[in-house]
Amino acid sequence: MPSYFTDKDGLLTLSRKQQRKLWQWRRASHLYGHPQIFGQHGCGHIVQETVTDCSFVAALCVSVEYEHRFKRQLITQHVYPKGRNGMPEFNPAGKYMVKLFVNGLWRRVVIDDLLPVGETGKLLCTYSVTGDIGQSLMEKAFLKVMGGYDFPGSNASTDLHVLTGWIPEHVFVQDQAFDAERTWTRMHDGLEQGSVLLTIATGEMGSDVAASLGLVPSHAYAVLDAREVCGHQLLRVKNPWNSLRWTGAFSHADQISWTPDLMRALDYDPKTEHDDQGIFWIDFASVCHRFDAIHLNWNPRVFAHQASVHFSWNMDMGPRQALHDFSANPQYTLVAEHGTAEVWILLSKHLLKTEENVDFIALHVYDNTNGRRVYEPRAALHIGEYVNTQHVLVQLTARQGEKYTLVVAQREKTKPLHFTLRALSSTPVRLVQAPVPTYCEDVTGQWGSASAGGNTASPRYMDNPQFQITIPPNAPLTSGIITLETAHKHPINIRVFRGGFLVTRVLEINTVATSGKYRSQFCTCELEALEPGSSYTVVVSTFEPFMFSRFKLRIGLGSLFTVAPIAREGAGMRMRELHGKWMPGSECVGGPDQSYHKCPRFLVRTECETRVLARLQTPHAKSLPLVNVSVYEFDDAVLGTLCASSGSYTNSPQGVATRQSTIGRTGCEFLVVASAWDHDVDASFVLYFYSEHTVEVTPLFY
Repeated sequence: MPSYFTDKDGLLTLSRKQQRKLWQWRRASHLYGHPQIFGQHGCGHIVQETVTDCSFVAALCVSVEYEHRFKRQLITQHVYPKGRNGMPEFNPAGKYMVKLFVNGLWRRVVIDDLLPVGETGKLLCTYSVTGDIGQSLMEKAFLKVMGGYDFPGSNASTDLHVLTGWIPEHVFVQDQAFDAERTWTRMHDGLEQGSVLLTIATGEMGSDVAASLGLVPSHAYAVLDAREVCGHQLLRVKNPWNSLRWTGAFSHADQISWTPDLMRALDYDPKTEHDDQGIFWIDFASVCHRFDAIHLNWNPRVFAHQASVHFSWNMDMGPRQALHDFSANPQYTLVAEHGTAEVWILLSKHLLKTEENVDFIALHVYDNTNGRRVYEPRAALHIGEYVNTQHVLVQLTARQGEKYTLVVAQREKTKPLHFTLRALSSTPVRLVQAPVPTYCEDVTGQWGSASAGGNTASPRYMDNPQFQITIPPNAPLTSGIITLETAHKHPINIRVFRGGFLVTRVLEINTVATSGKYRSQFCTCELEALEPGSSYTVVVSTFEPFMFSRFKLRIGLGSLFTVAPIAREGAGMRMRELHGKWMPGSECVGGPDQSYHKCPRFLVRTECETRVLARLQTPHAKSLPLVNVSVYEFDDAVLGTLCASSGSYTNSPQGVATRQSTIGRTGCEFLVVASAWDHDVDASFVLYFYSEHTVEVTPLFY
């Protein structure tokens, strides 16, 4: 009496249908004595039973048919124990090991040979009508990984990837981009060369339509052969049920299409095809009309070079929905190192447990990035479609030496995910994580009533939050990235200026970098060649004033740096807001005539020395006039020494301002002059006067 091996993980979970039919679990040796394991040729003897795994059985059929046709081991090489001929052999102890390609690696799966049997003595799993147990054992190993016999189903290319490691490709017949002739050529030539395994699948269809065609709705079929004969494109197909055949064109029931020449070429006579093993011929045009998907699995050995990485995407990596923000998405740099190459990139989501796949994933490919990270969606070489499949394949013609950025994306994160990314190429290929800045600083802030200044055309632009970045003198020339995000869907922008001081007006000559157009919720600004020992000012803004929100600013550079907030204009000082107007046709100008005594003026009295600052704006002017504001000593109605001035006449949306200056002695008076260059100015203005100590300000009228 042999000592039987029993799997420590216990019996596999049965489906409800199996549970209703189950009689007992029985050893393979009790069922068949000394059975064969993959000893039969072809797949005509394989039958899908109660388990809803037509995708797996279709995958199994094409694998077995491949071994029969090309006399090469494909799946049988991964089943142990083996005999001297390298083929699997029966183990009286009932212990077997199967290698499956799971989550990017070949993994050993140990099983026993206990199989579910129904009350009639018939197996309740995939079986061979000849008593060969290879198919039953392979299915058991596969379903142990997938969680049990209550397998909800998959697609055959995904299952083939597990069985063989061959690269899955999905072609959807109803897609607008579907090219029937190109697809046929790839299928036909690939099958002929032994470089592809093929399965096809129906979609949903009415039961009456399906019955009239001899098809099963939402069902996987194995493609055993593709032939182009007598002007026809034909496929030889097997239904995993081992019964129920196609009844349309070129089927066994077709009395018109089968000519003597065609029957001779295919060695097929529909009149003698009475043994229904679910195998039939069908023309490719009918496949394109009646089926939804063509699944191709390509031999990875057709590529001479491969590179792969395994990685995780945790919930704390970036926002839940990264529609605008790719900064935390997994990203990789791809380089074809020797010559232009055909590169296939396969993104595979790891399987942790069997459940409905609700994770919509995509793979985007960006060129012209030099392999650097992509922080926000923009024009790409390939924009991936978000699909709830386990695998995403992108085919790329890579130019020699060009560095591409691969961005892994999800529509919405619901749980941590784990992936394998493979690049397969005809020439050496390198796949590494896209570089991230060496040094990063996060700054949080908000746009409030006093700090939401709007865009560069707004008089209040300078009120926006501003930050100083300083590069140490001993640092190298450095580059980096600034990202800005907000919880609200406000259009936002980053602008960087030279100097590191408060920006009070926008001059293009001082602009180092910008994030470009205002973008909703997230934007980025790339920095190039920042000089050691230099300081820069970062201004973050919303498109319109008074758009309130919190924000997060992240600065990432290749060298050390410091970042600090810049105080607002007049911070810590008292402010008076004064209004006035220039009248057209008057001499109240300070331009070429310098008629300052006729300009709008404001008398300032102070009892002590005080720092002051004046800003002049024309927020409601239809056309911005050239203006100036100046502060003079004023003694006995005579303009005295110039104390402070905004300089040359300028028409900036933010207006003009003096530098902070110190004025005042006890009983001293000063005059603030608001002047315009032209005689015909018709505009109102606002004067903001800041002082360190209390002063008295009085408008003077000419």
